[in-house]
Amino acid sequence: MDTKFEKRHNERYTIKFSTELTSKINYELITSLVDMSVSGLAFQINPILIKLEKGQKISLHFNSAEINSDFEVDARVIWRKDDIVGVEFEDINAEKTQSIKMLIEKYHNNKIYR
Repeated sequence: MDTKFEKRHNERYTIKFSTELTSKINYELITSLVDMSVSGLAFQINPILIKLEKGQKISLHFNSAEINSDFEVDARVIWRKDDIVGVEFEDINAEKTQSIKMLIEKYHNNKIYR
């Protein structure tokens, strides 16, 4: 049996950080992250205001003065359950991967699963 936990390639961490989400379909909002890894993340949305579907492309803007980091990452929605959306980062380079690792290190609470 292949569960979503068995499919994970990178460790995921609960994280206390907010980011700006911009959709290619003309909206932007600030959202709270639920968990994050170097390959993707999950965040909470208001499902009445925001309609995100599997396969949809979005951009995420991360800005943290504490780690001197300000960058954008393109992502694709890979799952959605009620008000939680999971995305996979697309075409990230080594510099952005390092920035994501720094965000995780600074803001994570604990490792939740691999």
